[in-house]
Amino acid sequence: MRSRFLLLPLLAIAALAIAACGDGPDPVPTPTATAGPGDFGPAPTLDGRITAISPGHGEVVTQASTRRGPVGVPSGVCFEANLDGINSLWFLMAVGGELVVEKGIWYARDQAATEGTFCYDPEEGLPVGIHQVAVSVQDPNNFNAPAQELIGWAFQVTE
Repeated sequence: MRSRFLLLPLLAIAALAIAACGDGPDPVPTPTATAGPGDFGPAPTLDGRITAISPGHGEVVTQASTRRGPVGVPSGVCFEANLDGINSLWFLMAVGGELVVEKGIWYARDQAATEGTFCYDPEEGLPVGIHQVAVSVQDPNNFNAPAQELIGWAFQVTE
């Protein structure tokens, strides 16, 4: 009688051990998730102060293209802006939820320029993956006022 009670738990353990072994590794590796062109949602409308973005919405770029380039050459994540009647303080940029205005560079021909380009270009580049960017045009003297313009876009960085 005692052997019957021991036999049932031993059979259960053996069944679990056999089930855990499986049938070996998968012949086809599981693909890693990558974003496709339709995975980023609609592209932003650029018809206000922000006139161009780079990398473009839904683009796939190399990590090297997001690194700091030569002095005076815009690189990284950039937007071009119409500065007519305002200055660079009106623009805020966030990459991956982090405000990067203090870490970026403005490129303009001179102090009176009516157009400029702002770039965030970390020395090591952006990490591999999908990155979301937002740019806001906001009166620096009245942060309680609604943003005059707000755009967002996403792109993917590969090695």
